[in-house]
Amino acid sequence: MTAAEAPVSPTTVAALMQSISSRHTSVARVAEVVAGDTGLAARVLALANSASFGLSREITRVDQAVALVGTNMVQTLAIAGANHLLDSRVGLPHARRHAVEVACATRLLAARAGLNAGDAFAAGLLHDLGEMLLWRQDPDGYAAAHAAWPDPGTQLRDERGRYGTDHALVAREQLASWHVPGVIVDAVGDHHRPDLHHRDLSTAVVAAEALADPDVTWSELFAQFDLAPELVPAARAELRDHVEEVTGLLAA
Repeated sequence: MTAAEAPVSPTTVAALMQSISSRHTSVARVAEVVAGDTGLAARVLALANSASFGLSREITRVDQAVALVGTNMVQTLAIAGANHLLDSRVGLPHARRHAVEVACATRLLAARAGLNAGDAFAAGLLHDLGEMLLWRQDPDGYAAAHAAWPDPGTQLRDERGRYGTDHALVAREQLASWHVPGVIVDAVGDHHRPDLHHRDLSTAVVAAEALADPDVTWSELFAQFDLAPELVPAARAELRDHVEEVTGLLAA
């Protein structure tokens, strides 16, 4: 297991949330928490040195990396790492790949609409966090049910029947309790709402799931982000490149 594959400690997440929510927070304090967790520090440094940031020099210090990627992204990587969203060896099959695909697709669409790229990546990466939270409650039962659900509507109904909640709602509540920015919380909580047709982050996540799905040839939501039908193949090619880069970074 490489450093970037190491799970993030729940203690790190708690300390990080406390630090970020404090009125007296600073990059130095956040970096101190990050540096104390091998897996989180490796991911933050890897992302800071990615082509996405296009720097001409290598970032080797955690405080520099935190300043570059921002506390929202650090928070996102900590939550994902602590809840197995970035660990392909446990949890639900293909969860990491899907999380990265939707994160990159949301960022791609956000760029076309002038939305915040960091918030977009965060919302996409965390959009199925609730699945992992429910899986942790009932690993065998949830995994078996997840493999059998034919569509999102069936999934949500079955989750409510089994657990009294669904993965979108449980993620919304958990992220809100961690003081994650509201725009990200709403986008995660709304990612199974088919009625969204706005040029905002919530709609971008819904559209991103469609863009990341090769079986979806067209979605009306793409038009909200100036993505005409003839542009979809090129957008998907660009998306594949981003996904390979980010997957490699977060598991390297």
